[in-house]
Amino acid sequence: MSDTDGKEIPKWPDSLPPPSEMTMLPPEHVIYRESLIGEEDIYNLVHDLFYFPEDKYFLYFEYASPVIPEALILKN
Repeated sequence: MSDTDGKEIPKWPDSLPPPSEMTMLPPEHVIYRESLIGEEDIYNLVHDLFYFPEDKYFLYFEYASPVIPEALILKN
């Protein structure tokens, strides 16, 4: 006996696009040192890091830059 038992195998309708998988990537945020000027900018960044942990954040600044926001310097 066949797998179809005499029944016709359903086919995907030609009027519809073929089925496909869709992958949603998390949003990416690029942040430059110049955009973190005030204390409010730092608070907004921390807020986003807490409430949107699945997002990707990239912070770019010169390593030897003498002007690094004080809030970004870790203190013990």
